[in-house]
Amino acid sequence: MGHRGIVLSAICVATLFILSLGAYSYNIFLNDSNKCNCETYNAKEGDTGNVLHEETTDNGENKLSIPVELKVPAFQSLTDKFTVIMPTYKRVNLLKKVLKNYCSMSSKIDSIIVVWNDLEEEIPDSIKSFPCEVTIHLKKEKINSLNNRFMPFPEIKTECVLSADDDLLISQEDLALQFETWQQFKHLIVGFAARSHSEDPPGSGKYVYKFKLTQEDPRYSFILTTSAMFHVKYLEMYQSQLPDTLREFIDKTMNCEDILLNVIVANYLTSVSGKQCPAILVEKKNIRLIERENSGYKGLWHRSGHKPVREQCFSLVAEHYNGIPFGYSTLKIIHTVDNSNNSVTILLLCLVIVLIVLFFIIFFFQIYKYRVTVRV
Repeated sequence: MGHRGIVLSAICVATLFILSLGAYSYNIFLNDSNKCNCETYNAKEGDTGNVLHEETTDNGENKLSIPVELKVPAFQSLTDKFTVIMPTYKRVNLLKKVLKNYCSMSSKIDSIIVVWNDLEEEIPDSIKSFPCEVTIHLKKEKINSLNNRFMPFPEIKTECVLSADDDLLISQEDLALQFETWQQFKHLIVGFAARSHSEDPPGSGKYVYKFKLTQEDPRYSFILTTSAMFHVKYLEMYQSQLPDTLREFIDKTMNCEDILLNVIVANYLTSVSGKQCPAILVEKKNIRLIERENSGYKGLWHRSGHKPVREQCFSLVAEHYNGIPFGYSTLKIIHTVDNSNNSVTILLLCLVIVLIVLFFIIFFFQIYKYRVTVRV
């Protein structure tokens, strides 16, 4: 067999091996991408509401009935875009990075409201004149309060608002899934980070705050508002219905505002359609906490005493509302695997087959050629 034939055969074998390995790895990736401890559903535009039905159990688990009051907005508002509300405090450099991210999404974002909670520093010119395809509204607050992030600002023209932290970079793909999910379930808070609680022991009035969902108990009862979408009417409810004692607790501890928004929503849903979880969890693919990456800072939640404060918050809520109004859910909306992925896999397998045939043709041709040469 000539050197050229040997080289061609080696190339074919190497290519065959690489493509086979690639096809195998790609299928493994596709199969693993949908694994979740929760009940999962592929989100498809216009289809989510049909998949997640309205069945419920006695404790409100996985209930998704939609109150009539939220189906029709109270005012003429935009439904194909959302408004970003983002509080910030002494993190100008991070704020610029996050603004740049949102400014590139003008097709979905109507405006960005920056809630300036820094009482000591004026808003810098670099923020006032920040180049952006989306309108930016700057709101300098008179007090530094976590309650400021849930103000019904008059600049809001959309049904949907996104409450977002100033150190979180959310990809367009994740925001698209979040917004599509919210459009199907406008009565719920839609977010990427779920938490849970339990009364321990039952009937004691003492509550345990759970950071993580587990294989044994994948239920969640509320969503963090670090990146949460919800109906604009809930901002009005939060400011008008939040008890003064709980508002003061939030200002005193710089904690618990996210729990209280979920409580306001859950209490409302309970009053109109029965007990249910006020939130729905969405799969995240590419969300970065950029300050943790840069400096190791891990946010207010990393302070010592964070968990006991939140458990105290639950006890105060239970006292005021005669129990915790949360139901539980195990539902999770996941990214749909594009059908074109299967086409790519099939194409790779076809190429493998073609290369196998080509390899044997070249191999046997070289053997035949060698024998003819020997006879001559």
